[in-house]
Amino acid sequence: MKRNIMIIASILTAITLVGCSSTKQAKTYIMPCSDCVKVEDAIRVWASGTSNSETTARKKAMVSASAELASVLEKHVESTTEEYTAALNDGEGEISKTLLNEQCRITVKKTVSGANIVCDEWSQDENGQYTNYIVLELNNNEFINELIEQMNSKSENKLNKELLQEIFNKNVNKNK
Repeated sequence: MKRNIMIIASILTAITLVGCSSTKQAKTYIMPCSDCVKVEDAIRVWASGTSNSETTARKKAMVSASAELASVLEKHVESTTEEYTAALNDGEGEISKTLLNEQCRITVKKTVSGANIVCDEWSQDENGQYTNYIVLELNNNEFINELIEQMNSKSENKLNKELLQEIFNKNVNKNK
């Protein structure tokens, strides 16, 4: 009898141990470069591109990141323009709004092409596909300075740099 209890106890222990070891645990995967995205005083975007060629993977990642940066920048510029022109006097605001919108489109295109790569990592899967992960950064102050330089060269109405910069930074930071 004692022997039967020992056999049953051994079997139950073995089943318990096997049951515990077969439990699968979830793996946590952190995307490369994703920890670099949030910073103060800059707009950063993350993107990736995958291809069987390193060059094509890089191009896909750059195109994707540039498009995302332009999209984010346009959103911030639109809300900044609205708020900035509302802060000006009525007549001054309408002239500035039209010119500001026009110059912002030009400046966004020019500035996005000069964005800095702050993270650049690669991986290759078991099928030989390369993935390039990048983070592009655009400094808030550099963008505003470029915009003001463009505006001041095209218009007699000078922008209030401090007000424009304050509004732009506020719009960027509230959406982080």
